[in-house]
Amino acid sequence: MPSAFIIGGTGQIGRATASQLLAEGWHVTLASRSQPKYSNLEFLGANTLNSIKNLKHIQLDRQEDGALEQALTDGTDLLVDCIAFDANHAKQLIKVQNNIGKLCVISSASVYKDVDGLTLDEALQNGFPNFPIPITIEQPTVDAGDATYSTRKIAMECILLNDCKIPVSILRPSAIYGPYCTHAREWFFVKRLLDGCTEIPVAYDGKIQFQTTSADSIAAAIIAFASKPTSPIMNIADQVAPTVMEIGHIIMKIMNKSCDIIGLPDLGYPPKAGRTPWSIPKPFIVAPSTDFENAGDYETLIIPTIQWLIEATRHQPWENILPVLAAYPYNMFDYKADQTAISSVRIS
Repeated sequence: MPSAFIIGGTGQIGRATASQLLAEGWHVTLASRSQPKYSNLEFLGANTLNSIKNLKHIQLDRQEDGALEQALTDGTDLLVDCIAFDANHAKQLIKVQNNIGKLCVISSASVYKDVDGLTLDEALQNGFPNFPIPITIEQPTVDAGDATYSTRKIAMECILLNDCKIPVSILRPSAIYGPYCTHAREWFFVKRLLDGCTEIPVAYDGKIQFQTTSADSIAAAIIAFASKPTSPIMNIADQVAPTVMEIGHIIMKIMNKSCDIIGLPDLGYPPKAGRTPWSIPKPFIVAPSTDFENAGDYETLIIPTIQWLIEATRHQPWENILPVLAAYPYNMFDYKADQTAISSVRIS
């Protein structure tokens, strides 16, 4: 039976990957700093009870000297690193590569820059990048360094691509969604619909596209890499990047609720009203890599996430379930400001 070791295994990507690997007959070890919040049955989802015996969890703090080496003493056929963020993490992986058959690491589509060197990370300070449509892996990337999230990701990528002696695959997703996500952007619409809002304002007329990626699609790409060689770098993206307006209508359909989504005109960046987690002034659309062209569509793949969001927040404050979203530096649910923005559009 092949074995897989997933660092950051209790998060949304780890969960989706473990579920698919178990269904394929793998033995899966999940590694994270704390115990999972969910039971094995919840975690496995549609998988059968027979799969539980092939799933285990270990507590691992990769920052502790020797911790990763010790955890991989017996080796693994596939190591998936969902939380590698910088050069130091890449160096950790290089040190243990002799105990790994294949290595798959999650990076980000935010590493790309436009022809003028503008990036997503620095858009607030320097202006929003003007990317081609769609963005392919041939698009230039930021320079490696410690300055931003994306420069650290590229530093990690460069070390792995240069120093790995085993098969390695680096995946670049964008705006990831899936059950157990602590950054579920869809909550912007789900909460408003649960709260009975009849009108929801969205910036830029709701027409801008910010590329989405399903955690299940990331997992499928990992499975594909595990079974046969793929390109060392792959963009992982939904077939079509939905507009914010389309996202809202898809969620309404899933929840069997309705309201009016009011598009607001361009009010600068960041927008002064109708600001959603996808609000950008220019499209950011990523082309799935040719090695992985069977990505699904957002309308179908988002259903489990919406169902999970509703259930997970039923008896707990949403901030406990979605701490990354809760840490946004603005009030995402200022309904008074919503109505003020809608009124101003109607008056004009």
